[in-house]
Amino acid sequence: MNTYKKGYIRFIIYKKRGERTFTGVCLDFGIVIENKDLEYVKKELETAAIGYLETVCKEKMDEALLNGRANKKYYEIYYKILESEREGSVVKREKLLDDVTEYDAHISSVNQLMPAGKCYA
Repeated sequence: MNTYKKGYIRFIIYKKRGERTFTGVCLDFGIVIENKDLEYVKKELETAAIGYLETVCKEKMDEALLNGRANKKYYEIYYKILESEREGSVVKREKLLDDVTEYDAHISSVNQLMPAGKCYA
C-alpha cells in the first residue's frame, strides 16, 4: 500500500501491433499518456506522476488516492507483461501479449519520485 512516505508506483508503456502510438500508464495514479514518441511518453508520464504525488502530499489529501486508480484493462496488460517476463520464451510471450509488440514495465519507489524531505505531509 502506498503512503506519503513509502510505496511503489507501477508503470507500463506499450505499443500495439498496427498502431503508431505508445500508451504509457501509471497504474497506481490512473495517469495515461499517449504519443508516437516513446521518449516523450516516458518523460511526460514521470512528470505527471511526480506532480500527482506532490499534490496529494502538499494538500494532505487522502492516501487512498495513491493506490490503484487505473482502468482494469491496463492492469491486465501489466500482469501479462510480468508473466511474459517470467516465461522468457518468445512463443509464450507472443501468446500472452497477443497484439502488444513493444513494451516496458517498471516500478519506481515513492522515494525515487519524491526524494527525502520533499513530501509536505
